[in-house]
Order: sequence, then structure tokens, then C-alpha cells
Amino acid sequence: MELFKAMVSHASRDERRLRELFAWLKERRAQTAIRSRRVSLSEVMEHRFGARTVTDDRIKDCVALVKTVLHEREVREWAQPLMFSPVEHLCGLILKKAGGDYYGLMQAVEEPGIIGSCQVGPTVQTDIMPNAGKGVRQNYLPLFDNPRNGTLLFDGVQSEEGGRFFRDKKRYRAILLSANAVTHPEERYRWVPMGCLKRALSRENTVNMYVRTFMAMLL
Repeated sequence: MELFKAMVSHASRDERRLRELFAWLKERRAQTAIRSRRVSLSEVMEHRFGARTVTDDRIKDCVALVKTVLHEREVREWAQPLMFSPVEHLCGLILKKAGGDYYGLMQAVEEPGIIGSCQVGPTVQTDIMPNAGKGVRQNYLPLFDNPRNGTLLFDGVQSEEGGRFFRDKKRYRAILLSANAVTHPEERYRWVPMGCLKRALSRENTVNMYVRTFMAMLL
């Protein structure tokens, strides 16, 4: 309840912090160099004829070819590829309380396919697509395995968006740590007031869907 009140009461003021958040994201986008191109499935995947999936070791997910039949929709049936992950990924959010306000440790998430190439993401997001074969190290992942001097605020599993992902789900875990637990985060991370983050939800292509899920759960 205290966190909820802080998010609501601080959501309507402090334009300076909101501008600082947008400036930080703009700076991270300027440093991001992701080049994407469209390719056919046959170019990047090994087809296994007669099987239910098409897989390839060079990508993180598999593809399920799904046929849907619904009599109550404007289109009665269709077939499409859906991504699905063989593992349950973690989305983690670290919060702290300082000066009577709550802050979230946010990550500038760089992924192919994102408008602007970079959006505000949670502290930990283990499903980030490798860029040019290089993985993105999730520095604060150990804190979620065994929170030190922290309080577990939320721990649950949520389904992914069903139009693009096949029976995919992620574990969402939010922890409250002491104010000095993470004192000097690297440039890819930034402490953001939760009320400021709530306001940033209204600007499109700024906050990714995992942070939006966290905000819905915490509110």
C-alpha cells in the first residue's frame, strides 16, 4: 500500500526527473548499433519435415506452426508461426526506498525489432536476444536467487502475449533491497522513481511490455 501511494502521489510532478529519464534513454539509443534484416525461415532454420516444430541452434527460441479454428471470429481459421521458448525466463525488478520515495533499477534493453532499438526494461530480463552472437550479461541475476537484506514483493508466473508466442510464460519477481545494496550501477542501468516510471508508460515505444506487466502487478 505504501508503494502504491508513492507511485500515485509522485506521478503528477517532478518534470525534471521525467526529462532525465528520456534523455538517458535517448543517449543509450545513440550508442546502440543493431542492424536487422528480414529473412525467410528456410535461410536460418533447419526444417524437420513431419515434426511439429522447426528449430535451429542459432536462435534462442523455436517456432511452432499453429492452425487456429474459431467460428466466432471475423476470420474462421488461419495458420501462422508462433515463437515458443523451451525454458522459463525470469524478469526481475529491484526496488529501493530512499528519501521517502521508491525507485526501480531499470535497464536499457537493446533488442532487434524494438522501435528505437532500445527501451526501458526491468533490472533482469534473461530472454534478451543476443546481438551479433554476443549475449547481454544480466549483472544482478544472483540477487534474485538469494535476495540479500531484501524483501520479496512479488513472485509469480505470467503468460506471454498469445498472438506471437505459443504457450510461453515468464516468472516475474520483484524484490525490495536496502538503499545501499546497489550504489553505483553501470551506464546500462538507472534508478528511476516509480512515479516517474508510471508517467513514462504513456509515451509509446519507451517502456517495454515486461515493465508494463510489473507496473500492473504492483499497482
